[in-house]
Amino acid sequence: MSPRKSTPIALSLVVLVLALIAAPAHAEGTPDAGAGHYANGYAALKQGNIDEAARHFLAAAKAVPTNQTYVQQALGLRKVQGLRRYVAKNDLSPKWTNAARSLHLFYLQNGLGSLAVEIDAVAHQRMQSADSALWLAEAYLETGQNAEATALLAPYANQSAHLAAYHALALARLGRLDDARRVAQRAVPAADAEPAVLFSAARLNAVLGQTPQALAYLKTSFERTPTAALPYSKTRAQASPDLASLTALPAFAEVLKTESQVKETCSGGSSCSSCPNRGSCGK
Repeated sequence: MSPRKSTPIALSLVVLVLALIAAPAHAEGTPDAGAGHYANGYAALKQGNIDEAARHFLAAAKAVPTNQTYVQQALGLRKVQGLRRYVAKNDLSPKWTNAARSLHLFYLQNGLGSLAVEIDAVAHQRMQSADSALWLAEAYLETGQNAEATALLAPYANQSAHLAAYHALALARLGRLDDARRVAQRAVPAADAEPAVLFSAARLNAVLGQTPQALAYLKTSFERTPTAALPYSKTRAQASPDLASLTALPAFAEVLKTESQVKETCSGGSSCSSCPNRGSCGK
């Protein structure tokens, strides 16, 4: 039986957090009274010190309350702290699962793979599902724990193309190319596959030396990614070690020019929580 598709992030505050913390590592404009706190906050965030980062961002916002970058980052980290407290104190429930998934995305988008492994390990221990295995596998691959990913995914690789792609990718990274190619036969995305599935297929095919197919999957992944998320996806592709064999190719540069074909209904506001179209824009 195929697992259900991963549930989209339903909490608008989490969408806001993910967008904010992926912001550039500097505030716009000339340095001001909050610039030092902001820089220290970002540095703490990159080290995974969430509480310290939150204190610095709050200090920056208090120093210059008119600076929206400072204010938004302070609010964003406060919400992350709330999610962390919630998952630490509560039992498994749909709300808990959503909060854990949100932290998983936040950590991975900010290069905090070790924190992702921590929350995903707890989630998988509680859920024991294909979804939780996928999250933990993503974190393992992000931190280079390929043997752990291989062992984790062995019972799940037959359940979806995405799980098979991660399993094959972990095997390929371990040098087990014959096994990787065997598993990869089950990693062909469906015609209507989501962008994350296509992105994983691109990574796998690149590692296996299937360059044309990797580029085709990557292009389709970009086409199916909402406009607001496309810059992050392209940056991720350029930095991915699995796609390193492609990045110097002229064809890769052409793929990076791909535009989203997703029809969005974003109102263009600064906060998803107040948007009348929240939940329907594709973010």
